[in-house]
Amino acid sequence: MLKIIGYPFYNFLLLYHVSRNSPDIIHYDWIKIPVIDYIFIRMYKFLGIKIILTQHNYYQHNKKRLRLLEFKIFCTVERIICLSNFVRDQFEKEVRQKVVLIKHGNCYEQDIRIYKKQITKDNQGSKFRILFLGTIKKYKGVELLLDSIGILINERYQEDIHVAITGVCSKNYSRRIKFLINEKGLHKFVNFQPVFLSNRNLYNLVYNTDIGVLPYLEATQSGIPYIYYSFYKPIVVTDVGALPEQVSEKIARVSKPNAIDFADSIMELKELIENKQIKESYFDDYLKQFKWTGITKEYIDLYKNLQG
Repeated sequence: MLKIIGYPFYNFLLLYHVSRNSPDIIHYDWIKIPVIDYIFIRMYKFLGIKIILTQHNYYQHNKKRLRLLEFKIFCTVERIICLSNFVRDQFEKEVRQKVVLIKHGNCYEQDIRIYKKQITKDNQGSKFRILFLGTIKKYKGVELLLDSIGILINERYQEDIHVAITGVCSKNYSRRIKFLINEKGLHKFVNFQPVFLSNRNLYNLVYNTDIGVLPYLEATQSGIPYIYYSFYKPIVVTDVGALPEQVSEKIARVSKPNAIDFADSIMELKELIENKQIKESYFDDYLKQFKWTGITKEYIDLYKNLQG
């Protein structure tokens, strides 16, 4: 209820400032409540203001169709920015000419430079460390990950692994994950921490892992790969959404979204790391094309072109 009341209020506040300052362009980073957003976008258009929309996902998370008036917004704005080919290709032909691809980019560069000075090295001995981080939901594939870890331990005899799963998680789903860890006999190998991570703690975990994992069952694009890459950590992702667009074979593996293939991909990276076949230069070379200065220039160029 508060969101429904508060959102129009803040839009009226924005409209007030817009009427006083007369900007040429307004850039919407998200459609929150399409019915309300559409009304205000029409007002801005009436004032002669051009609208750019960033559409992170074609459908909102956990939705299978567009929300009321969402397509009308697509038809009304001047440009729609997508962060991956996967999202861009879902747009209808009627609006596809408006769609501009600007890759996700490594927006964490400056933040990581600051926090790298505060990072401490943990003593994990000879354990091979695997990290899952981020909001923990069913579609993020944590259950698939647990099945993969079970295969690695019970069938591949990889008892030197240690898995950290951490991030915000609902109480109900947290109980399920804890139950599965115990049921599968993984309590000695998996550390499950359903907590919010500060930036410092997050980067500390990444620094002290060997690989990162994104076992997602559904996805568009993600910013998490760039965090791992910035610390020279290879990753395993599933072949869903735009995740394959965010990897290089030299520093990652793309797995089918099932436990056996995911376990195989973890093993491949483990062997490469143990044989010192993954070089830091591979990460540096890959990240060059996603530098934040280059990404912001693409945005500025778009604004200038639209402004005319």
